[in-house]
Amino acid sequence: MVKHNVLLVSLAFPPGNDSESLQVAKYVKYLLRTNRFHVDVITRLGESRGAPRDQSIADLANGTRQIVRVGYAANRYVRFLLRKLLPWMARKPDLEFAFVRKWAWAAQQLYCRPDVIYSRSFPISSTLMAYELSKHFNIPWILHLSDPWTISPIHSVKFAKNWNDRSELHCFEQASLLSFTSLETLKRYAVKYPQFEGKMVIYPNVYDEEGATYLPWEKSIKLKIVYTGGLVNKRNPISLIRAIELLQKTDPKIVDDLDISFAGQLDFETKKLFSKLEVPINHVGNLPFLKAMQLQASADILMLFDYDFKKSEDALFFPSKLLDYMLMRRRVLAITNTNSTSWRVMHDQRLGDCFTHQDVLGLANSLKSAWNAWNENRRDYFELPPADTAFAASTNALRLSEDLLGVCNEE
Repeated sequence: MVKHNVLLVSLAFPPGNDSESLQVAKYVKYLLRTNRFHVDVITRLGESRGAPRDQSIADLANGTRQIVRVGYAANRYVRFLLRKLLPWMARKPDLEFAFVRKWAWAAQQLYCRPDVIYSRSFPISSTLMAYELSKHFNIPWILHLSDPWTISPIHSVKFAKNWNDRSELHCFEQASLLSFTSLETLKRYAVKYPQFEGKMVIYPNVYDEEGATYLPWEKSIKLKIVYTGGLVNKRNPISLIRAIELLQKTDPKIVDDLDISFAGQLDFETKKLFSKLEVPINHVGNLPFLKAMQLQASADILMLFDYDFKKSEDALFFPSKLLDYMLMRRRVLAITNTNSTSWRVMHDQRLGDCFTHQDVLGLANSLKSAWNAWNENRRDYFELPPADTAFAASTNALRLSEDLLGVCNEE
């Protein structure tokens, strides 16, 4: 069987340890197993500041034929000055814009001419690199946005809105398929670009079914609550802290029996918050991927913190962390907006309990219910059924393989 040449364009790629790198690796791993493609990669040279090298995930994308690593100036001091002095440049579309400017050099490094391009963003500069390459080679392109671009309530295009609107339109026109992680994002983009609705599809964040060993729930010495992930910007644990403070006043025995561990990156405000904590929360720092999975596997309850949006309709994001949690088969406690993507997935998959950021009393009562179930040794409360295969990497990589072949055959 003749294999097609797929060019993956993604700034996020192993061994960088961030959520997008892991998603890319999972899709590539199972895409290669279809035995239909050779996969070449264009990515950055080195790791981003927010995605330190993690050797434990370096092998997840083994089997790619060629990896072109693009070097460009990424000094943190230069980035700081750009954000402060030239904010319009820092948002065309992001601080990785120098990556895009190397598209011609990257194209020359490829040993084989690609038949189709598959791009992954965030960051958005991956999309613009893929746009240039798609035009250069005159080949089809599947554009995937892990997070929204111009409609994002988090990633501001302020100071360069018109430029980003034009760039997004050109990319959407050029792409053969437009892929989003959530139904909510697709619907918003279908309103903005009704002319492209017919080529919009959903490819959710996925779990690797080979990525964890299922451990049956057993009662531990304390009720263990775990969160693994970043706490930055509008994603913070204030609601949980307030709920624990409330329990300290009303049911201190519950708090004595809690063992709460957080792992991941903290911003300055959250670090300051943690330094003043008088509640039993232990921050263990950034962990390599495998150690983070081990920490999840030890939990009775897994926590999910979404961004706190003023408007629920802005909660478009599908946290990849939720897929890791599905694989662990432990009850999830989510702090999110009503009717957010997380709220919908939690409800549809019956993963646990959701509370808004303002519902401190509801969250405290949920912790009390969990404590009662822990005291009663109720395995049925803490242990979930096997994860839905609709979110399996193998399932979605097979779908992706069909779409890649489909857009190739349309040419």
